[in-house]
Amino acid sequence: MKGFRWHRRRIFLDEYNGKMGVKKKDSSNVDGEQESKLCAAYRVASEIRQFEIELFWKRATFFWAFIVAIYTAYYQVLTKIYDLGDGFCPRYQHGVIPLLVLSAVGLFFCFSWLLSSYGSKHWLENWENHLDLLEDYVTGPLYKTYEAGKAYSESKITIAAGWAVTMCAYGLLLYEFANLLLCRVKFEKGIVAVLVTIAFAIITVVCLFLYSKIVIGNVSDSGEISFQTKIYEEI
Repeated sequence: MKGFRWHRRRIFLDEYNGKMGVKKKDSSNVDGEQESKLCAAYRVASEIRQFEIELFWKRATFFWAFIVAIYTAYYQVLTKIYDLGDGFCPRYQHGVIPLLVLSAVGLFFCFSWLLSSYGSKHWLENWENHLDLLEDYVTGPLYKTYEAGKAYSESKITIAAGWAVTMCAYGLLLYEFANLLLCRVKFEKGIVAVLVTIAFAIITVVCLFLYSKIVIGNVSDSGEISFQTKIYEEI
């Protein structure tokens, strides 16, 4: 049985307008059939944009539930296994590996939340771009006409908070790893422990970078509206 394959290609404004039912640039010459298609496209884009806004905060709540649970467990383990003494290192009651594991899992979820915020913002802006292009033929330039002046972006604030939490989680992971090495290796071998910690930090950064490349998807950072469409061909 034959199947289909698809590929993406970039489309430009004239082709976009044609696909959306705009045959002429003058909105006063849009006929009834074109107007109906435009109104439907505008309504769907508006509904999906609102849905993406809701998902943005739901995803944040989802990740924060895991993050809070992980670091609550981290604190509970910390208070159980550490007996802070007068010396250079704390005295271990039964090991520090659980703290290292919890801090690593915490970093993973913090970084995943950060990337999820970027992804949500991308799709939110995607549907906002559709509204910008369609509204001239439906409501007029209502959405892209707004009060002059600076305003804070809630999504950008959330992403900035994600960076702050991720960096704190990364610092905690490095601390636990360095603490494990410096306290388990003899003090004379402290230089070796520091070098291993630096190598561990570099490896972690590389892993996070590769992880971001795997999940980043089709995102453009050019600052321009750039749409692509799927083209299906029979195999």
